[in-house]
Amino acid sequence: MIIYLIGFMGSGKSYLAKELAALTHSAFIDLDQEIVEDEGVSISGIFENNGEPYFRNLESKLLRNITQGVYKPELIKGEAEPPITIYTFLACGGGTPCFNDNMDWMNEHGLTVWINPPWEVLVERLEKEKSQRPLIKDLDLETLKQFIQTKFKEREAYYSKAKVTVYDTHIPIEEIFKSIIHA
Repeated sequence: MIIYLIGFMGSGKSYLAKELAALTHSAFIDLDQEIVEDEGVSISGIFENNGEPYFRNLESKLLRNITQGVYKPELIKGEAEPPITIYTFLACGGGTPCFNDNMDWMNEHGLTVWINPPWEVLVERLEKEKSQRPLIKDLDLETLKQFIQTKFKEREAYYSKAKVTVYDTHIPIEEIFKSIIHA
């Protein structure tokens, strides 16, 4: 089963997906990282050189290829060394659910989990990580806060379609896993 972790940038999707995969001896895939490896350029570089629509199309295509077992099938089918369990934890980009019917696709093909930490946590994390994120790299703190509020409102309708929501990312990873599996 593929478990898609979605949420706003800086919510902790990649970190939690990696931790959950380690806990369950499962596969971990970071969608953004796979795009970077495939394209040979950073996400910022893709945005600057080709634009957001190009990036979103790459993202959607790769999402579907992973889900269908076309991309790195050894991860999905459990043939990797060491052997893995039935789960694949896929950390999506913050905008992944909002384009090309990706959210509906993920809901049809796996379990979607919205990582939704408090707003203050997002602001704090993103202020520290601005240089790595093309959409916010040039924003001052006040503009960043406005950007987060605006983008979050735009994306909330997509995020809220998730089958599970995790609000507290500071509890033990075992508890987060239980809340996901028993939802």
